[in-house]
Amino acid sequence: MSEATAQENLATYDAYAVQKIQIDDGVFAVVQTYSDERFLQYRKDVSDKINEFLQKGDAKNIREAEMKAAVEIDLSLAQELVETLEGYPDLPSDWKDSISIEDYLQLIGTAHNFVIDEEAKKFSLGKTYVPTACYFNGKVARQKHYLRKKTIDDSSKYALIKSKEYERKPSNKLGVDDLFFLHPQDIEKAQLYDEMKESVDGFENEFVPLRVKVLVIDYIFASTINPKKFR
Repeated sequence: MSEATAQENLATYDAYAVQKIQIDDGVFAVVQTYSDERFLQYRKDVSDKINEFLQKGDAKNIREAEMKAAVEIDLSLAQELVETLEGYPDLPSDWKDSISIEDYLQLIGTAHNFVIDEEAKKFSLGKTYVPTACYFNGKVARQKHYLRKKTIDDSSKYALIKSKEYERKPSNKLGVDDLFFLHPQDIEKAQLYDEMKESVDGFENEFVPLRVKVLVIDYIFASTINPKKFR
């Protein structure tokens, strides 16, 4: 998010607020909130679709299955959350069909995607400081997550959570790798975040969406897990 430095503190992320994103002169896409419950349902839908592709042999590995599932499930989510186009004259009843897949995904990404703010990350005073960034109503917003320093016990907990995320099964089809079925552990990761969190900044009422907790925890512990074990 290259604009973050120049536009720091322009917005505070409010998970409960409907967002309006300008897409043309005087025209705004109205995007609904993305609740924790809807995120968990999304994750379940994605994992079910991934596992379906793998079970049927429609994908050779989990990476291919993830890409195919994203096209289908992400588009469905985007069409659901983009409620209307405000300021559009004579909006037709079938307006949702006129928006391209790319535009839908860009709108949802602008409204609800978070990233680790690599430019601002640092570690100090024995605490783990993880900066995240996103857009809110089309403006850059930055957040700070202060967590206690991770312990061996924390790393063990994360390793156990991660071990349950993928289930390996041998493939009976020629030329198809062993299958890795996805079982999301987002609630467990969020619980570990809550255990480690000391304070946050940049969120309205200090409410951190579950998907952001997952992002932060995966980032903190990424170096402790061998990705080849799960891919």
